[in-house]
Amino acid sequence: MDSFASDPIPLSMLNAFIYCPRRFYFEHIEGVMEYNEFVEDGRSKHKRLDAPELAGKQRKERDTIHTRSVTISSEEYSITGRLDLLEEKNGDIYPVEYKRSKLKLNSDGEPIIWDNDAVQLCAQALMLEEKYEKKIECGYLYFYGSNQRVSISINRELRGKTKEYIEQAKALVMSGKIPPPLDPELSNRCPPCSLVAICQPEEIRVLQTGNYDEEKKIDRVIPQSYDSGILYVQDQGASIIKKGEYLEIFKKDGEKERIPLQTVREVVLFGNVNITTQAQNTLINMGINLTFLSSHGKFQAVLMPAPQKNITLRFQQFNYFQNPEIRLKLAKEVINAKVQNSRTFLMRGFRSMPEPGENLAVKVLADALKSLEDAGSLETILGIEGNAARTYFSNYGILFKNQVPGGEFHWNGRNRRPPRDPVNAMLSLGYTMLCRDFFSALMTVGLDPYMGFYHGIKNGRPSLALDLMEEFRSIVVDSVVLTMINNRMIDINDFIIWKDSCVLNSRGRKNFFSAYENRKNTMITHHIFGYQMSYSRMFEVQSRFLAAYLRGDLPEYKGFVVR
Repeated sequence: MDSFASDPIPLSMLNAFIYCPRRFYFEHIEGVMEYNEFVEDGRSKHKRLDAPELAGKQRKERDTIHTRSVTISSEEYSITGRLDLLEEKNGDIYPVEYKRSKLKLNSDGEPIIWDNDAVQLCAQALMLEEKYEKKIECGYLYFYGSNQRVSISINRELRGKTKEYIEQAKALVMSGKIPPPLDPELSNRCPPCSLVAICQPEEIRVLQTGNYDEEKKIDRVIPQSYDSGILYVQDQGASIIKKGEYLEIFKKDGEKERIPLQTVREVVLFGNVNITTQAQNTLINMGINLTFLSSHGKFQAVLMPAPQKNITLRFQQFNYFQNPEIRLKLAKEVINAKVQNSRTFLMRGFRSMPEPGENLAVKVLADALKSLEDAGSLETILGIEGNAARTYFSNYGILFKNQVPGGEFHWNGRNRRPPRDPVNAMLSLGYTMLCRDFFSALMTVGLDPYMGFYHGIKNGRPSLALDLMEEFRSIVVDSVVLTMINNRMIDINDFIIWKDSCVLNSRGRKNFFSAYENRKNTMITHHIFGYQMSYSRMFEVQSRFLAAYLRGDLPEYKGFVVR
């Protein structure tokens, strides 16, 4: 971190450091920026101050000269920033810092001034003193919300406090270590913070202490589910354009669809589907991923906005995943969760059968869990997982209702590349979609989807996405396939079978996507925290917990296990 530590600290980041050192770490060191209604409100109120045509230009108002948006820096203190307003009057100069909120008063009617705002203003004064070589006695905080401004004395006490905070911020940058969440007595600062869903302060506290009390309820900091959905376009020869606030899809048969952009979180194209450059640019600017699959559902590419700037997190990822002990530890946790979820899935299925009873597979999977505890290598874990998977899939077909030997959904075990029967065709497509979802979640978090700890490194293979999706294979994809078969939501006419290969046709894929999205929107209870969220959100939560472990925020990564 030495070269990064030599860079000057922006004034806004100094403010963030005093408010919450953890927020400073995310924003300044990892380059993670998120916006909520409070941040957007502040940006909106600063529009006039930040207007490029006004930057650095002087304007006289009565006996005072105003200069807006003044960029300044200090070599002595290694800080930099932009002053909202510089005022000159009677030979004196002083900074004015604008705040979006209202001025608050204490019980005696005196202004309440927070340290982060006062220090930010004092830092501006220190930089001005260095540049103009004249002492600055005061500055002003202007509060948009109440249209009031308060004079702040740049006295010895505030100067000392400001210099101390600057040194503390530099020391944090030099260490490269993420600070813990704020103490509980300061946790009231967390809910309005735009980074709360990334920081996950309450979850981190629980996982750091190891207090996995299932009855403990904590505030949910990540929304339960996504408000928008995934747009699948699979009609060969279709064209997509942007028109106003909509995506318009023109199909070869003359049919047209109009999709509001605000309802779209991701666009997935199958095969020969055309999309205009304007539509692609709009998706990128809105942070909407565009995924390309072959006409049969094989993953090909993703067009997405530039990745997050948090190179420090990816550096930790590359560093950790070269450590055999860490790779073994993570692999054990992920495969343990996978086997547990597979066992739970079978047990639930057996209980719903007309004549439920003990099944040998349940015991075999329980034994596999015990064997994982003593596994001393990735090769051993691969062997345990392989045996567990064979046992699981040899019993998967038992859960099909009204199974007819040789019939359309007769199960004869897992096969792929290519899948040779309808059940395997659905499983393969589902795993592709699950991998794509984790690819997207990992990119959102700032991790590299191609650098994994279990599946190894292979050119073009998103190994980390494959690693984390292991926990969700049975409870998401296998569940979708079983539901579609048992509820007769699909039939043999939804497939194309040729020689030794089988794929879903257009109608079959449409039905499958609908069932898959419904499953992802299913609300589930987190086994540690007790709150509910959709599977879609859980993909992101698990990715963020892995990131927290890699940056040293957590002592271990915990796989997701259904209750």
